[in-house]
Amino acid sequence: KGPDGIRDPTDPNPPPYTALERAQEAFGRLVATGIFYFTKVRIKTILEQVYEYPVDDELVRSIALAAEDPGAIGTFYQLSLAGGRTQITAGELLEKFSGPIMLLWGEKDPWMTPSKAARIMEIKPDAHYAPVVAGHC
Repeated sequence: KGPDGIRDPTDPNPPPYTALERAQEAFGRLVATGIFYFTKVRIKTILEQVYEYPVDDELVRSIALAAEDPGAIGTFYQLSLAGGRTQITAGELLEKFSGPIMLLWGEKDPWMTPSKAARIMEIKPDAHYAPVVAGHC
């Protein structure tokens, strides 16, 4: 375990799980699986929240197809834990990044609003901001 109490999934020799850890992981996987399936049946509804134009069946199928992969649920579970394992913020990573940055940003995206692009521009004033009249890009 790391200092935050979360196991490192890349540790080649992890210590044995305690009964409590096994129960916590089983519960976490159960919750993540429920959220995964609930999200999967709502793909079109979710996409309609972020796209300005009608969502077609091809887009829905392309996303649903990825969810059919046998490892999809396990990956979803690991991603749900990622925030607790992160030792550095996105802003800190951005401050350390020295390459060019282009922000192609959907002006009508309800999730990644232009205010988030403005925050990035504060950190990286040389970044190129390219707003797009669109939803989520």
